Order: sequence, then structure tokens, then C-alpha cells
Amino acid sequence: MTDPGLIPFPVSRLTTVASKGILWRDRGSWFALSNIQIEKTVYDKRSTSDGKRILVMRLWPRGVRKESIDLWRKDVGTSKELIKDWKAGNVTRAQYEKRYNIDMKGELQRKLVKEIADYARAGPITLLCSCKDRNTCHRSLLKKLVEAEL
Repeated sequence: MTDPGLIPFPVSRLTTVASKGILWRDRGSWFALSNIQIEKTVYDKRSTSDGKRILVMRLWPRGVRKESIDLWRKDVGTSKELIKDWKAGNVTRAQYEKRYNIDMKGELQRKLVKEIADYARAGPITLLCSCKDRNTCHRSLLKKLVEAEL
């Protein structure tokens, strides 16, 4: 399926295109390149590709200098109760996801997700947390919520 309003770019321009969140075509399929990165932890060094670095944890991480973070949005972090249950093994990943998504339905949380989406529209952002595995971290869930607002 082709969209006449979209122009495929050569592979050599992939990094430039990715930084702008433009749609990309690969073998006939269109997909969006996200401006939202979740690959880094809060302990990783800043790089130019990070864009705005947004800390999304309830508590400030030990040993992290304020200069390494551009914005702290603690109310989109995992609740203390959910973290406790997850670390104790009292909830499955599916239960964790369900509870996190319910927590994000609060008025303040919805407002913050929209705010983060506004930053993503303006340029690249990096969602930061102390979790090493981005796939089991709430950042992957938050990224989906933010992308739904774009």
C-alpha cells in the first residue's frame, strides 16, 4: 500500500530521518520512526542523540547529578506499591502492565503523558530510569502511552 504523500528516503539518510520522527518505507511497508528512546538508563552518559533527557522515576536515583537530567516527571513512574509487589514476585508481567496502565489513567498522569508527547513532537527525547532491561521497565509502557498521544 502506497501513500503518495510519503517519500521513501535512501538508507544513508536513516539517521537523519530517525532524528526527525519521519515515516520510513521498507519493502513496501510504512512505519514511523519514533522520537522516543528508552535504551539508556539514568546512569548512562549524555549524548547528542538523546535530545531532552526525562527522568521518569518516583525517587531520585542515588549518585545522579541534576545536570545530567533535563526534566523530572516522577508522577509517571511506577508507584511504590507496584515496585514492591514486582520485586517481591507477587505480580506477573501482565498484572504489572495492567496496574501501571491503571495508574496512568489519573488526571495528573494523563496531563504529564501529553506533556511528554509535546516534547517528542518537538524533537528526540530519552525516557530515563534505573532499570537495566528496557523491555521489563515501565519505560516501554510509558513509551506506548506517549506514542498514542502523537
